[in-house]
Amino acid sequence: MKRMMMATLLIALVMAPIGVASGANKQIQFPSWMWGEAGTGDWFKDGVALYESQNPGVKVVPALVPAGQYEEKLLIDMAGGGAPDLAPVFTNMMPKLMRMGLLEPLDDYLAKADWKSNLLPVQKVAQYNGKTYGVVLTASPNGLIYNKKLLDKAGVAVPTTPEEMLVAARKVKQATGAFGYGFATRTADVLEAYIPLMQWAIGFGGDFSKDGVPTANDPKTIEGLEFLKRFFDEGLTPKGLDGPMLRKMFVEEKIAMLIDGPWAITYVKEAAPDLYEYVGFAAPPTPTHAAITGGAFYTIPVRAKHKQEAFALLSVYNQPEWQSRWLEDLLQIPGQNAEISPKLAKEHPWIEGMVDVAAKYPAGFGYSAPGFEEYAGEVQRMVVDGIANVWGGRTTVEAAMTDVQQRMVKWAATLKR
Repeated sequence: MKRMMMATLLIALVMAPIGVASGANKQIQFPSWMWGEAGTGDWFKDGVALYESQNPGVKVVPALVPAGQYEEKLLIDMAGGGAPDLAPVFTNMMPKLMRMGLLEPLDDYLAKADWKSNLLPVQKVAQYNGKTYGVVLTASPNGLIYNKKLLDKAGVAVPTTPEEMLVAARKVKQATGAFGYGFATRTADVLEAYIPLMQWAIGFGGDFSKDGVPTANDPKTIEGLEFLKRFFDEGLTPKGLDGPMLRKMFVEEKIAMLIDGPWAITYVKEAAPDLYEYVGFAAPPTPTHAAITGGAFYTIPVRAKHKQEAFALLSVYNQPEWQSRWLEDLLQIPGQNAEISPKLAKEHPWIEGMVDVAAKYPAGFGYSAPGFEEYAGEVQRMVVDGIANVWGGRTTVEAAMTDVQQRMVKWAATLKR
């Protein structure tokens, strides 16, 4: 009975319009997929407590919406009558929301903010037609995450080039029996399967589009994917798995290397604390070292009822002490440049590598093809459909990407720009 009541409550929470609330003089509607996350949820809740203590009569109303349902639900509520007041959004959502006119311009608010000049360069993603519609919340990069114990057993150093990584993966497999490098090949999960393709395409200087022009058959894109395929063909990566499955195998020391975000290391810290001290973070060992970056932004919907109060809450989270806490407590990159304390560097040696990678090699913001940001899902689906034939042994990388290019060109011609 209790489980049924909890399930009913969760369904009601997800399906109810975000903008409905009652009680205080002013109520700030604040939905997020992060309210239920360990650490992250606490960070947000503590900020709310501080804000409410400083603003009597104002109540912040959180709404937990699962990540997989968040984009669709928020879009419906923003376009309808239930728009929230403060809404974090995934980076890939920004172009569509800006184009549709669903977000409030924040330039006048930011003009008075003493922290605006410290925002990360990815802030440019929130700009459209000369106006700013969001504030970067977090922008943690993907990097080479490695198990130093397994590399040491194989007698190899942390790789810095594709060739070194391939050799290291071979030696790890030979010396330890573990897979040298794990990347997602479960094509039923489109985003998880797309991310490594993006890592290696951009890592070799290519991409699947440029300025809204399809480039799936760019020689550099093909070269990067062909190199990635060598790990697959030699049995150096598990096959048919997605990101969460690979992280679990990394924790179990069945995989020596991943190209993933810092959340994978946080998972190690929680699930295998004895392994934590042996885990490192370095730049992806591709020619460009491109560090694919997802992240999120704060936004205020154009139909929000309490915009000034929402920006005031947003400003609490952007104070230096809160930005430092995001880095130190969550071990992820906050929206602003934050210094690493000596204590943090000593307790978590890998974090200096992450900050260095984030500063030098950020790329692929929001996992979107350049010029098709608002159609990210469609591009991802076409590319993953093409690579599925490669993983299935039915075609070559070059033939698959040529086919994807043709499909993308026909599809792009139907878009209204």
